[in-house]
Amino acid sequence: MDIRKGQVLTLKPEFLDAGEDNLPHVALEDSDGGRVRVQYQGPTTLRFVPVNVWRTDWIATAVDL
Repeated sequence: MDIRKGQVLTLKPEFLDAGEDNLPHVALEDSDGGRVRVQYQGPTTLRFVPVNVWRTDWIATAVDL
């Protein structure tokens, strides 16, 4: 899957823990080598929102904003 910067992403259900919400994340850059850096897209009480790296084969949906 080819991901572009700014797309809103969700994970495939099989990569979530039981009862875990599938929260939307935004791609911070274009995918490279089957990986993409993402950040949670939504309200949070965290001072700094963590940046994570997801494999592109984990992604269920990728929607342009």
